[in-house]
Amino acid sequence: MASGRSRQTAFYSQWRWAAATLLGVLVIELVPSWLPYGLPISAGVALYVAATDLVPEVNREPGVRMALVFFAGVAAFLLLRMLLPAL
Repeated sequence: MASGRSRQTAFYSQWRWAAATLLGVLVIELVPSWLPYGLPISAGVALYVAATDLVPEVNREPGVRMALVFFAGVAAFLLLRMLLPAL
């Protein structure tokens, strides 16, 4: 709806998204050997959403405070990743 679409379009889009999520869970449950491929795809989707939705919000805010908070979050993630590589 934020992009100017109707309520009906948003409603059905969410239903398709929910169905695709459940289908993905079912497929990975039935074919566990696909897990090494399903997780990177899910991570890639999450990164895509973050890059196309969250970063423009940072750029829209005046000043550098929001950008610093964003990059502090990225740095915290990388630090935790280095400290806890097994997770």
